[in-house]
Amino acid sequence: MATVIPIGEPVNDAERIAIACLRDHLPNGYLIFHNFEIQRRDETFEVDIAVLAPHALYLVDVKGTRGLIDVYGSKWYPEGRTPFTSPLLKLRGHARSLKGLLTASQPGQRNLDGVFVDAVILLTAPDAHLSDQGGRDSESVTTLKKAAAFIQNTNRIPTRFDLNITGLHGLIRKALVGVAKKRSGPIVLGDWEVIERLGGSDLFTEYRAVNTFAGIKGGT
Repeated sequence: MATVIPIGEPVNDAERIAIACLRDHLPNGYLIFHNFEIQRRDETFEVDIAVLAPHALYLVDVKGTRGLIDVYGSKWYPEGRTPFTSPLLKLRGHARSLKGLLTASQPGQRNLDGVFVDAVILLTAPDAHLSDQGGRDSESVTTLKKAAAFIQNTNRIPTRFDLNITGLHGLIRKALVGVAKKRSGPIVLGDWEVIERLGGSDLFTEYRAVNTFAGIKGGT
């Protein structure tokens, strides 16, 4: 069983399910940090889950989207719902930023350069299926049933990175906890409260939100 290190609180059932699944199905030696935000320069980015494995650090963005999701270019088209920008566009940027923070935290530790920081989308709905004929995103997307095996698979690690970073876990954990902050609460934009971060790029972020007066029954 993996060790869970909570920094903040899950904001929805999809995140709670994902954390419990990874905790129960990953072996000892894996660390799970969840629900935090990181500030780098003038950017603040949110992280649902970070998994520190013996071979890599994974940033996991949890999506509760149901049914068929078609990928066309940079957009995801969920069946019967409004399309949104691929969440991987922004998550991959967050992974690069976090890698920069790790290496900057210990400038004398050159072996931190060998740590691979990966970006992963975890679909939690039982019927979720990503159809990605172009192969743009599918290699970085997994489901709840396959998540533990996905994260334990070292074949995804590029050859230029180390496959055994267990000896660096202490440094990585210290650096991560040092920069991670508890989420300050749900994002509120005018009369709308955010319930899910969908996707985005370096220029924008897309959210699903409910009206604070009408509630979930009023639609999103």
